[in-house]
Parts: sequence; C-alpha cells; structure tokens
Amino acid sequence: MWRRSTAAVVVLIAQAAGCAATRDEAARRRPREHAGAEAEVVAPHIDLPAARPCASSADCRSGEYCELDGISCGAHGLVPGGCVAIPLGCPAPDGATCGCDGTIYESPCAAATAGVDVSAQAGACKTPEGAFPCGPRFCRLGAEYCERWIAPGQSWACRALPDACKASGAVDCGCFGKWPCPCALADGAFTVSCATE
Repeated sequence: MWRRSTAAVVVLIAQAAGCAATRDEAARRRPREHAGAEAEVVAPHIDLPAARPCASSADCRSGEYCELDGISCGAHGLVPGGCVAIPLGCPAPDGATCGCDGTIYESPCAAATAGVDVSAQAGACKTPEGAFPCGPRFCRLGAEYCERWIAPGQSWACRALPDACKASGAVDCGCFGKWPCPCALADGAFTVSCATE
C-alpha cells in the first residue's frame, strides 16, 4: 500500500511539472507586452492562401467565382483569373454594371453575388437608354462623366458633370475649366482619363 501511495505522489508531481511546463510554453507563444509608452506586441505570422488560378467560375469551388482581369472577361487568355469568395451581401446599388454573362447588374458587387465578373469590353452588354459605357459601368448622359484611371491597373467611375457641361451645346471639354487630366467628348459623353504616377 505504501508503495502504491508513493507511486501516486510521484505521478502527481510529474503531472504538476508537466502543467507548469505547458503554462510556460503557452506564455512564450503568447504576444508579449512590455510596460511603458512603447509596448511591443509580437503577433504570430499567418500565411493566407493565395487565390487559386482559374479561367472561368467552373474552375472554382462552391461559394467562389472566377475574378478575371476586370476588363476582358478572360477573352485574351493572357492573365489567369483567381477564385474569390462570392459576397454574402452588398451595400446600396451604385450604378448599372455590365457582367461577363451579358447581364446588366445594379453594381459590381451585385454581379459578384451572382458569381459573375464584370466586363469592360465594348458591346458586352446592351447600353441602357440615356446612358453611355464607362468601362464596365454605364453613366447617365447629360448628368455624369466617365472618370477612367489608367495606371496602376484600370478603374472607372461615373461622376457628376460640372454645371457648365450640363448646359446644352457644350461642344468640347472647355466646360471642365482647368483640368489636370485629358478629356474627350463623343456623342455627348465626356470621358476624363487620368494616370497615376
């Protein structure tokens, strides 16, 4: 009986030492904070997985879609797309947008929730009445102009026209006044193209 009790005590001491070692190990792995104004927090490094390459949404898992180069819907085949998660919801609609499936959505996010990337290819979608194409978007004629950023990458937005441009008979971009980016006017549609350095 004495031998059994001694063995139990030895086991308990070994377990207690193991717990202390485990607590010490956990403390070493925890972010460190030092007293003082400049506290240092050491966070663990986490590698996030890169998007899987894809040529179409058929290459992606359920709950994902293939986001291509944002311009050609992969028609050129030069740059593979990447599988990205389909959004669960969208903010308020922010303008008619052409999807790679030829459907006009109420925003780029709405296209993404349908598992569709957006298209800036001319003629990919039928232009709505009273609008003009601006990349994958459609701006309102006589009320908005197309703002295009060329580098890095490309992006488009519909912006409110200056009052001077809303007047009927505007024949050139002079209605913009002093403007840092080149402007073009075609069929009543103003497009301003800017390049970042």
